[in-house]
Amino acid sequence: MEFKLSNGRVVCIQRDLVGVLGVFAERGCRVEASKLRIVIYDERGEEVFSSTI
Repeated sequence: MEFKLSNGRVVCIQRDLVGVLGVFAERGCRVEASKLRIVIYDERGEEVFSSTI
């Protein structure tokens, strides 16, 4: 499924991650992705969640 990152880029991720990432994004966390990993950072810039994609 497609998911829009904090920087506006759209990535394809597993369906089960969409709900989890959406909750973090709604809370104002920054969501970033590389080719292998998706990472969520809180407002202090600390990693709070990561997963391989």
